[in-house]
Amino acid sequence: MDSAISSGGDWIRHPSDKVLPSSGEYASYTTYSVEAPVGRTTVPDAMGNTVTPGTDVVTCLSCHVAHASDYPDLLRWDYSTMNAGGGENTSGCFVCHTEKDTSGS
Repeated sequence: MDSAISSGGDWIRHPSDKVLPSSGEYASYTTYSVEAPVGRTTVPDAMGNTVTPGTDVVTCLSCHVAHASDYPDLLRWDYSTMNAGGGENTSGCFVCHTEKDTSGS
């Protein structure tokens, strides 16, 4: 694990400015979501709705809003409703973490 993200094995913060992995659960995030946007390293096509795992970047604004939010920590969604392994939820954290909601991992 990146030393900027962890220290002594303890999780400190979620990674940002990291390329969205092109394998595992992240590979399923292929249609751009304003709920959990990704950053771009190049200007997208006119539609801009295709996400390219392995190229596009997770940014702070993927999960947080810049100035105001109805949710704690300036999150884009209510984290208290994010229940890993809880069913067919495809919103919030599960836009990117596509296997976490149904697999319970």
